[in-house]
Amino acid sequence: MRTIFIMILFTGLLLSACSKPAETAANTTPAAAAVKRIPVEVLIVSERSFAQSIAVTGVLEPVHAVDLLAETSAKIKTIHKKLGQIVTLQDTLALLDDKVQYSQYRQALAQVRSAENNLAIARLNYNSDEQLFKNGDISKLALETSELNRKSAEAGLLSARAGLSLAEDAWLDTRITSPISGYISRDLTEVGMAVAPGQTLYRVVDLSAFKIKVNIAQDLIGYIAVGNPVKVIISALGNRELHGEVRHISPEADNTSGGFEAELRIVNPGDSRLRGGLTCRTEIQLTGNGSALIVPEYAVVSRESEQFLYKLEKSNAVLQPVKISRMVGSEAILESGLNAGDTIIVVGMKNLGQNTPVSVEAVHQ
Repeated sequence: MRTIFIMILFTGLLLSACSKPAETAANTTPAAAAVKRIPVEVLIVSERSFAQSIAVTGVLEPVHAVDLLAETSAKIKTIHKKLGQIVTLQDTLALLDDKVQYSQYRQALAQVRSAENNLAIARLNYNSDEQLFKNGDISKLALETSELNRKSAEAGLLSARAGLSLAEDAWLDTRITSPISGYISRDLTEVGMAVAPGQTLYRVVDLSAFKIKVNIAQDLIGYIAVGNPVKVIISALGNRELHGEVRHISPEADNTSGGFEAELRIVNPGDSRLRGGLTCRTEIQLTGNGSALIVPEYAVVSRESEQFLYKLEKSNAVLQPVKISRMVGSEAILESGLNAGDTIIVVGMKNLGQNTPVSVEAVHQ
């Protein structure tokens, strides 16, 4: 009897041991078969107006700047203005030795006075001869001769006055003045220095307004027009921000770069730190015709010279080929491949394949 009990117990244990692996397999199969989804963030693509900006680097240049050149040969006698000082239209920056020029001016002035006297005498003679001719006391030839003398005296006076004007200009050229108000940015003068015509003595710059010349690529020139707003950021002045506009655009592309030169213009609001030659970063607002589908540039996937976006379809990220017309700043303008209202993946693309199950963590508009 004891032997039969032991055999029954052994058989029960054996059956119990054989049933446990089957039950374990049945319980773990559903968990192993669960689909693993990649967490992503998405964006709903919408159509909106094309109004973006491009960033280009440039240099501040004063709108008005002039080099002051010597107009006559002389030595510098007196200096009134030096580097960095403010000058106005009424200021004399330096005086040249004017002894020769002043003497020539005085001589030309004397010649004018003499020519005026000669003309006065010629007119008196003509008036007298005209009366004598009317009375029959002189011949017509004598009257015509008198008239020629009067005209000759008039021409002599005109010539003398022209000489006086030239002499006066030469005398005034010994006073170095500026045609604009501003600051002296270059000073090449020394007392006693001999100068010759055409020699640079000063440079004066007007810091009330600045221009920035930049190069615009051909694929963007159609989106830039005179008057477009411009933001200028100067890093050397603690990222000082100024606002201006596009003032001029070249009608012809540059032969070297193939781009178009544009001139930007800003007005100095009274900041004394602004100087010509400062490097700046400019943001030119672009304008386009109509609207377009625009997506973030970082969402675009490039493979073998083709471009794709991950489109959300029924909880799966599907690699969708697209055609992009251009990149503008941090955004891409779509030409084809998507429609307004489609949802694309913008965060988490590096873990995706051709068709990958995903879970949406955030939706951007």
